[in-house]
Amino acid sequence: MTLFVKKDFRPFAVQATPAFSGEYDVVVAGLGSGGAFAAARAAELGLKALGVERMDLPGGQTTLGCVCVTAERRERNLQDLRKRLAGCECAYETSVIGAWVEGRRIVGLRLLSNGNVRDVKAKVVVDATGDASVSRMAGCDVVVGRATDHAQGATSKAAIYRLPDGRTRMGYGFYREGTACGAEEYSRNILSYAARDFRASRSRVVAVKATIIGAREEGHVVCEDTYSLRDALCGRKVPDPIFSDYAPFDLVRIDGDWAWENEDTIDWKDVAGLTNFAFFAEMPYGAIVAKGVEGLLEAGKHYGVAHDAGGGLRMQRHMRALGEAAAAAASLSIRRGCRLRDVPYAELRKLIGAAAFRKWDGGPLNVIHRGERMEPFDDAAVARALSREYVHAGDWVTPSPRGPGEEMAWAYATCWMKYLRASPDRAATADFLAARTNGEWGGHFAVALGLMRDARAVAPLVRFAKTASSFFDRLKALAVLRRFRSEEALALFRAVAHDGAAAFSANEADERGYGFAHATRQWKRFQFLSYALFGLKEAGEDMGKWLAACPDALRCGARDGADLAPMLKGICRPNPAPSFPASCGAGRKIV
Repeated sequence: MTLFVKKDFRPFAVQATPAFSGEYDVVVAGLGSGGAFAAARAAELGLKALGVERMDLPGGQTTLGCVCVTAERRERNLQDLRKRLAGCECAYETSVIGAWVEGRRIVGLRLLSNGNVRDVKAKVVVDATGDASVSRMAGCDVVVGRATDHAQGATSKAAIYRLPDGRTRMGYGFYREGTACGAEEYSRNILSYAARDFRASRSRVVAVKATIIGAREEGHVVCEDTYSLRDALCGRKVPDPIFSDYAPFDLVRIDGDWAWENEDTIDWKDVAGLTNFAFFAEMPYGAIVAKGVEGLLEAGKHYGVAHDAGGGLRMQRHMRALGEAAAAAASLSIRRGCRLRDVPYAELRKLIGAAAFRKWDGGPLNVIHRGERMEPFDDAAVARALSREYVHAGDWVTPSPRGPGEEMAWAYATCWMKYLRASPDRAATADFLAARTNGEWGGHFAVALGLMRDARAVAPLVRFAKTASSFFDRLKALAVLRRFRSEEALALFRAVAHDGAAAFSANEADERGYGFAHATRQWKRFQFLSYALFGLKEAGEDMGKWLAACPDALRCGARDGADLAPMLKGICRPNPAPSFPASCGAGRKIV
């Protein structure tokens, strides 16, 4: 039998003989938002369950992380979890330091508590750590962040404030530093978060501070199935869902560096501007079954969801659904003597129950706004929405009523999704848009046409990028032109990049904040240049000559004036430098 431990954040094999001090049906590593429900549900299903938690309380972000709206709700969450966990054994202040593997099956864990080492045997292990630490030790492959530089979602820290009228409310801040890094840098980041106290004021006092950070993304285990934003937008039919829900696009990048993301993310965020819309998703059972390691289930934010969809599909209700589905799958696998991937779905669905599934009434597009299902616009409605000055839509946290910004965003989305879904009338809509690209609002129609990947959009988009008065309109034009490898588009990208976008951004002014970044002229320059450089790189240009054109410093990051020039220079290198050291955690490799 082999004991896998972590060395430099990677699995290291040690041939040893375990001295199991306990045998369980299910061992759940991590009693956070997903693991606590996995352990509780396993016990309710009659399994002998052990829950292992490195902190002194269960609940994760629902309790220790203060992501629970009010102090009263936090205490209620804690009491409810303690009651539900009464049926299983819990080991608090205990860390998983090794995974026992026999062949390709995980058969137990090595635990450390107060200096004492203990080996426990399990028929099924549920990794609910959130950072996939058990899965990494067991040898699972882990996909880290986005494809270009492996950067992940921002990290947050929360607190609960008491207001003058006695009510309590949650507040939180976002920070750039990620958690996918070497041990030394990770420790520095933790200390940095801890030093960032939430300040009291005349209008509020700090009632409770989070004792854990909110790391929104820490890699995703390669599972039997993976669910992406494209799956949601194209209405993928999932035969074996374990939950369904509406999810906001809550992938937070505090510097607004969306040019590094994939096409679907860019089109949702920067081009269509669907900032306060939500998508409907059905999560397949395979997204919690680890690939290549038998006996292992995933019940944390590191499960089989793609980077682009994971920002929205990581909420507490989703983690609870994952945990309870994992417990149900473990129960069926043990009782039937079958592999986890082979559990009968009809029986699994009964054990999961109806509460995990939000209904979708079969609308043509899987997108909602403020709880209202969105119908695709007809061509006349698209024309009305686009025939106006650009208006920015609100964001999902404080959604605005449906106004001109939302109408324009949905007009763009209607055209984009006709392309994604290969709608029968897409050619007619493209002709309708192309006929209007030379009119008063031709630039908006060109953006919509570009979202349909129609090359007739190129010339008007180049013109729009040069002449539009709105920064957002110019950025949309550059973002869409990346899809085309035409000489007209490349000539524009070269003109933008030759002086580091200094001339292209010369007439831009500082504006109030856009998302988490202040919309200063320097930040706008960063946006223009990043899209131009990626446009050139994706067309196969020799990027070495553009390295010198990048500014040596570009201090425009959110809040702290961070230097974003190294990110731009990274585009010009053969392999963009990752946002973490080479010792970053992954299983056998970084995918």
